[in-house]
Amino acid sequence: MRSETDDRPIVVTGEALIDLVVTPDGGLSGHPGGGPYNVARTIARLGQPVAYLGRISSDPLGDRLRGELEGDGVGLGAVVATDALTTLALAQFDGAGVARYRFYDTGTSAVGLTLEEATAALPERIGGFYVGTLGLVWEPLATTLEALVGRLDDETLVALDPNCRPSTIEDAAAYRGRLTRLRARTDSRDCWHEPT
Repeated sequence: MRSETDDRPIVVTGEALIDLVVTPDGGLSGHPGGGPYNVARTIARLGQPVAYLGRISSDPLGDRLRGELEGDGVGLGAVVATDALTTLALAQFDGAGVARYRFYDTGTSAVGLTLEEATAALPERIGGFYVGTLGLVWEPLATTLEALVGRLDDETLVALDPNCRPSTIEDAAAYRGRLTRLRARTDSRDCWHEPT
């Protein structure tokens, strides 16, 4: 028997981007990515109602991001359309197979989500709220996401995924402060470790 909360989507928010992977011959292969973006797709594949909240470009790469979400069954009602170019991550692998990332984010789609846009796009009924990864670093996205979490009612389960990438953090103290404030509202248990 389904409960009345079963139709409330899990809202996943953070970055959607294209990972450009440098191949051994120097070529590039593009893959839809971003931690929250992949989480939303995974939840949908598991048959749970889920909505992705974030800005996605109207450019061809944004069309691909949107198409993959739709193909997996992710709700697009909370997607904010923008003409800003799609955010890119360039991934290069060393001899041991360890990836190094360089992000092309200034002025791009993912980073520019404002509180006004997010509030207007947020579904009225929410079953859970996942926030994370580079969305907690890039501005104004990071400030927007923290403010959204602060507005959620006490009954909404909040999941926090820091997936810390030190190379992207310009102000470590501010980042730690944001994680500490968000942690106070999340439903984390013994899995939390203080960021270093």
